[in-house]
Amino acid sequence: MVGIETYNLAAFPLELTLLDDTTVVIRPMTTEDEERLLAFIQALPEEERFFMKEDAASPLIVRQWVRELDYSRALPLLALVDGDVVAGATLVRSRGAARRHVGELCVQVHPDYRSLGLGTVLMHQLMVLANEAGLQVLTLEAVAGKEDEAIRTAQWLGFTQVAHLKGAAKDPEGRKYDVVVVEALLGKWYEWWPCRVSISQAQVRFPW
Repeated sequence: MVGIETYNLAAFPLELTLLDDTTVVIRPMTTEDEERLLAFIQALPEEERFFMKEDAASPLIVRQWVRELDYSRALPLLALVDGDVVAGATLVRSRGAARRHVGELCVQVHPDYRSLGLGTVLMHQLMVLANEAGLQVLTLEAVAGKEDEAIRTAQWLGFTQVAHLKGAAKDPEGRKYDVVVVEALLGKWYEWWPCRVSISQAQVRFPW
């Protein structure tokens, strides 16, 4: 595993209490998380997995993610309850020097743990890490009508829509869906954003 010096990970593991009083531990993924990560992804609804950018339910894909873990390329945060993964979010950076100031966020939450603030917490944590590491822009792509909660959460955290791609995604039956791209500016703009909050071990209170 390389690239660990890219981000300040001293705050992890981070223990939080969600809206339903569930205790969750958030920490970066490690090379020992292969089985629990695969179990989490395979527990997501099949329709949602279809819209992911990779065949994440494939054991071979998950094994590659875990065994080639490189925080400088992709920093995955996992949320665990009693040792099981219930959500995950990743900050992806380009390998090219021209785009190293830009990161992309991806977030997935188990259906049983939605509307509890967990997705918001994970996205916020990655925004903090990205800002501290000097990134200037974060983006997030979501399928309209299928991933609306992710879009609303990102907008609440300060993202704004910069693109609306007509028919850029298809479901298994060939029906087309629009893809929404939202963007957040970091640096001084992020420091001034009123929804930027400091998350401690106190109970989390977020809209999504």
